[in-house]
Amino acid sequence: MRDAAAGTKERIVTLTHQLGPYPQTKASPDCINFRLGHPSPSLLPAREVGEMAQAKIKDSPLLLQYGKVRGYDAFRESLAQWLSRASGTDISAANLFITGGTSTALAFACQVFASPGERVLCGDPTYFLAQGIFDTHGLSVEGVPVDEHGMSTDALREALARPGRVALIYCMPSFHNPCSVTMPTERRQELIELAEEHDALILADEPYNLLAYDGEPPAPLFAMDEGRGRVLSLGSFSKLLAPGIRLGWATGSESLLSRLEGHGSLRSGGVLKQLMTGAVHGLIDS
Repeated sequence: MRDAAAGTKERIVTLTHQLGPYPQTKASPDCINFRLGHPSPSLLPAREVGEMAQAKIKDSPLLLQYGKVRGYDAFRESLAQWLSRASGTDISAANLFITGGTSTALAFACQVFASPGERVLCGDPTYFLAQGIFDTHGLSVEGVPVDEHGMSTDALREALARPGRVALIYCMPSFHNPCSVTMPTERRQELIELAEEHDALILADEPYNLLAYDGEPPAPLFAMDEGRGRVLSLGSFSKLLAPGIRLGWATGSESLLSRLEGHGSLRSGGVLKQLMTGAVHGLIDS
């Protein structure tokens, strides 16, 4: 009985340690949860992030001041070089805007580029929590079928022709969640042309591009924008380092980034993740 009690106590301690007070959604260690992107605690780079944050603060306590709205220049330069190498696409620091992760970037985009009552066209099916973000901002969400090549541009064309202004087109061009498909070049081009024709902005949710198993990672959809200002590509370190880092980036034309820069909360508080930006900067450069 004593051994059984000791085993039970050890089991409870283990569960408490693994679940902890912090996770958004808790699950027993016996459960492999495919519904949410919670990696094993053993995969979280706690030591590396902590060491880099400490080193950056020691180098300059100004990291704890309000930060430049787009993110400080040296970080965006390092990020641009790393993304260019990883994706095989020429990405400039001038086209990067540091965000608090994709969910926050979507919320800011809704506030800056759309008005309540306007329409958002989403792939159907799509990331299951995206609609809640659009609903929160009073936008009308309509589904566009996803086939083996991604969002159907034929169906998109029909949806765009219906009454009511479409402010945003939300899609996942690469490694679609949950369908896993990747949109081919021809359809990407058609998607951007339709957005330009109907004066809509494409929000390309691209958290998985750099996680390709085979071959070169797909380029961000922004690479095909060609200065038209129709694509905002959203990347995230949540799937590359750890979800709790809540740090990401938006890639877009100057015309789009300057509008994001004017958001009132950013003008007030500066970049959303100044300290975490410093820590990730150290990880990239190392």
